[in-house]
Amino acid sequence: MKNKKVKIHIPIRSSFFMGKSGFTMIEMIVALGIFSVVAVVALGALVRIISANHKAQAIQEAFTNLNFAFESMSRELRVGTSYHCVIDGNFNYNGSSGLTVNKCNLGRNSGIFFESSRTPASGDQCRLVYAYRFYGDPTDGYQLMKAQQNLCADNINLLQNNSNGFLPVISSNVVITDYRLAVMSQEENGTALPYPRILVRLIGYAGVDEKEKTYFDVQTSITQRVKQ
Repeated sequence: MKNKKVKIHIPIRSSFFMGKSGFTMIEMIVALGIFSVVAVVALGALVRIISANHKAQAIQEAFTNLNFAFESMSRELRVGTSYHCVIDGNFNYNGSSGLTVNKCNLGRNSGIFFESSRTPASGDQCRLVYAYRFYGDPTDGYQLMKAQQNLCADNINLLQNNSNGFLPVISSNVVITDYRLAVMSQEENGTALPYPRILVRLIGYAGVDEKEKTYFDVQTSITQRVKQ
């Protein structure tokens, strides 16, 4: 007896053949609304992350620049002598006449000259003179700048409105809106100090956009470590 093959037919029901649509207009509107809300929330989170990253970079840049500036000044001034505060903005130093001590109270003084512990590469026994100055105005901001001699006979003669010969210490992305500088002698307010001392205060901000700006107000005290 031969086996008979039985064919089973399974009807396929298709919405196409049944004349039914896939989505209604209301379903499409609801889906687009949900997608839009999710997209807006995700975009807002992304913008906040980018803004937070820019602010973190501004904080890091401000910290790095201020730390470098204070460390650079402290390293040179601690082993320097003959601190000469520049009050009137005129940086005039004659290499043949030496440097005189000049103290000043805490204020918007222009900068400071001092004798460095370093000597010229030529082998002369004289001590080179360095200078730190603040150049600029409150509107555009101030720059902390540095100049130094190459030879002991070199003169430094720079007026307040001339920054030639000085190199910036802090990045231009960090804006100093105000500053204070003081050179205190061994006798200040009736109290004997073992060594002269310098006070430096910097006020300003880092960052471009107002929401991303990081404001700072920092101060350091530098004490001379060698005798006159």
